[in-house]
Amino acid sequence: MDAVAQAVLVEWAARETKHDAYCQNLVDYRKKKNAERAMLRESLATLTQTKDRLVAKRRGILPWFEVAKALGEPRRLAEGQRRALRQKLKEHAELVQAMHRWVMSMYQKLPLPTAFSWRSVTLLTSPESRQLGKEWITKQMLHNMERMFQEYQFPSMTSPAYVYDDEIVFDSDVSHAGYTFISRRHVEYDGSVVRFEQVVPYIEATFLALQCNIAKYSDATPKILHDTHDTIKQCAFVTAGNEYVNVIWTSVRSADRYVFVVQQIQDDEIIPSHVQVRQRNRMIWGEVCRNASGGCKTRGLALVSQIFSPSEGPVSLDDDAKEWGFDLTTCPEHLKEIRFPQLWKAEIERQHKEKKK
Repeated sequence: MDAVAQAVLVEWAARETKHDAYCQNLVDYRKKKNAERAMLRESLATLTQTKDRLVAKRRGILPWFEVAKALGEPRRLAEGQRRALRQKLKEHAELVQAMHRWVMSMYQKLPLPTAFSWRSVTLLTSPESRQLGKEWITKQMLHNMERMFQEYQFPSMTSPAYVYDDEIVFDSDVSHAGYTFISRRHVEYDGSVVRFEQVVPYIEATFLALQCNIAKYSDATPKILHDTHDTIKQCAFVTAGNEYVNVIWTSVRSADRYVFVVQQIQDDEIIPSHVQVRQRNRMIWGEVCRNASGGCKTRGLALVSQIFSPSEGPVSLDDDAKEWGFDLTTCPEHLKEIRFPQLWKAEIERQHKEKKK
């Protein structure tokens, strides 16, 4: 082999050796990088697990501001409820005090049944006290119904006696409280003439127009107040004759019995005082019972006073007569208390006939 060929072979062997070393270095580098990536992935997995554990542990213990926020809502709710309860307690205490004063005033003004010295019936402003007052008044009237029938000499309900009378009784006391109109009814109807089922709707349909003995009343009269709560009703208005009427009434009905009571409210705190000027005292008790024939036996007592002004007392008989619809001005003064009942009865009979047409 000549020297040139030998030199070429030596150079080629050197390049191959260098190339093999380079390739080995690349293999070693890739292995190193693969090992680093594997280590990084393992580290990432370990760190991820560590983070998840820490986050889970942190979620179990809320930060103080979240705890404070969570506790704040129930606290505000509790404080609101406490304020509401305190206000309710205050309102109940005021209601109890108002009703105590009201009941005491009612008892102090309670009249003797034969004295015609009417009680001044008042209703307060608040809805709760008004309803309690109405319930108290109507329950008292229902409770005393039989006593009032006895006081005004009604026969027993089983008696066949017939009573149908209207009477004007003038106050003989020096107080000059005017007259009281006393209406008594104790009448039995056979089932062939009128049925129990007919009488009750008739009474309710003619309550203000007929049963309450209101002069110059019309169904078209504008109402100041018209309220119903459970079985208790209230109606207030001023008639064409300028009489202020404010009545509450209630009724109790069973299969064979119907009772109702009516009371004039002299002083109502929710109605302006200038409206409550000319009025009458008015108390009414009524009872209808079914009899064996399917008809009914009725009892009714109405006590209605002369028109009066709370500040000036009863109006003159001349003015009162005008309200009922007849004239008394031509009658001599000393005969007016005699003539008034006669003309009044004639006018009432005429009006009742007109209303029944």
